[in-house]
Amino acid sequence: MKQPGYVAPEIIDPKMPFGDGYGPSVDIWSLGIVLYIMLCGFPPFLHESTAVLFQLIRKGEFDFPTPYWDAVSSDAMDLVSKMLVVDAKSRLNAEQCLDHPWISVSGPEAGRTLHSSHHAFMLIRKLQIFDNVDPACMQAVCSCLKVKKFPKGASVIRAGEIGDSMYFINNGVVKVLVEGREIDRLFTGDFFGEIALTVSENRIADVLSVGSSLTKVDVRSVTEETATGDTELFQLLRSDFEDIMLKFPVLKSRLASIGLARVKRQAKIVKMVSSEMQQDEIDNSMPAGTKSAGQGASKKDTIVGRRKGSISDFLQKILCISDTVKQ
Repeated sequence: MKQPGYVAPEIIDPKMPFGDGYGPSVDIWSLGIVLYIMLCGFPPFLHESTAVLFQLIRKGEFDFPTPYWDAVSSDAMDLVSKMLVVDAKSRLNAEQCLDHPWISVSGPEAGRTLHSSHHAFMLIRKLQIFDNVDPACMQAVCSCLKVKKFPKGASVIRAGEIGDSMYFINNGVVKVLVEGREIDRLFTGDFFGEIALTVSENRIADVLSVGSSLTKVDVRSVTEETATGDTELFQLLRSDFEDIMLKFPVLKSRLASIGLARVKRQAKIVKMVSSEMQQDEIDNSMPAGTKSAGQGASKKDTIVGRRKGSISDFLQKILCISDTVKQ
């Protein structure tokens, strides 16, 4: 394996007293790392600096933090512990691993039951914003998340309101709207609401629940017509968010970058919508049939004009937000 986090201690330092260089025991160590990650979602040794990471591996000190290991059996932890032994001569070999009770007795069922506290962690650990982040950061986020369920069609956030939280989608679909027009859909594993916590306090779009499916189907195929369940979200409140960002500023920086990118993307979409409405207004103002050019605007013209103005105001606002963040 080329990833430094999987390298055995005796490879890092061939002069270690109990190391014989590269041998089968090296692969057992790497498999122990893989097994650890499979059971909890993050590696036992992690640091942004490769040099520091190698020091941690050489010491071989790790633990099984709660809540991620709460529902993992003692047999599974025992096997991991005996595979990740710094002394290569004391490390289990392949035959001993296969004979271990967790493999030979427990069987496939041993790893199927996970505590409910794993759900949030297993969801957010897949997000790029958490790449190479201290597991303590993810643990802090997960400990603050609150489950929120929204039935089909329910409003999650409204444009213009002060944002007090962000959301991670645990199950289901939401749609993002600007002035009543859908501009995006987000699915299980996505997140939203970070703009109000990192870029501007005000929400810049409406988000509505589309729902979820109670059967195993591709979540991207779920629509308002086919949804049979609620959209389940994990909510992170502003107060908790700010506390976590003080300890782990790298996460705030990443979220702010994503938020700004979304603001810019939304600005482009709103510009396009505004342009379309301006064209509609021009078309509707032209004489048609017996209608003379001097007659007042119809009710439709008035509505279009109002919506265009509203969108233009909105566009100006988010462009100001974008410029402010640049500065």
